[in-house]
Amino acid sequence: VSGAVTFNVRSGGYTEHFELFDVPGASATNTITFQSESGDSTSVVLSYNATTTVDNYVIKLTSADYVTFKSLTIAGSNSSYCDIIVLSGNVSHLKILNNIISISANSSGSGIYSYQNILNDIVISNNKIIEGGTVIYMYGNYDSKSLGLEVSGNILNNQNNYGIHLYYQNAPVIKGNTISSNDYSYY
Repeated sequence: VSGAVTFNVRSGGYTEHFELFDVPGASATNTITFQSESGDSTSVVLSYNATTTVDNYVIKLTSADYVTFKSLTIAGSNSSYCDIIVLSGNVSHLKILNNIISISANSSGSGIYSYQNILNDIVISNNKIIEGGTVIYMYGNYDSKSLGLEVSGNILNNQNNYGIHLYYQNAPVIKGNTISSNDYSYY
């Protein structure tokens, strides 16, 4: 990209999943934003029914930087395979803002999931994340701790495991979240 790019998604339901890789030219000024055209997170619903571990995501970022997801509903419907946003490789400068993230009830899936990756400057703010196992699961890299994680102002509702589960994060900021669960008391 050679400038900031915004995808204004029209109102409606979309049965889809996608993987976004590193985008040449992405930077602090050349950002990539996916957002509801109306600004209403309930007006755009991106959903997917994963059937295997290979396609267990609605959105997967693989070493993608300077990406924002804003004011969308992102949902998974399979209770066996139900990770919603998966971060893979070295992801930095990601913003997940004002979304509704819906994980299948009675699922062990995660709303936002990363395992043994290097993540820097990730902001997860003002989202409503419903159901699932561990809602936000960020397992960093032992040798190179992730920096700049902020989880703030989110509502995590009715998960059946942990609300927020972090490993190998250097000085994460966790503030102003509301976590409630009928099943367990892990936060």
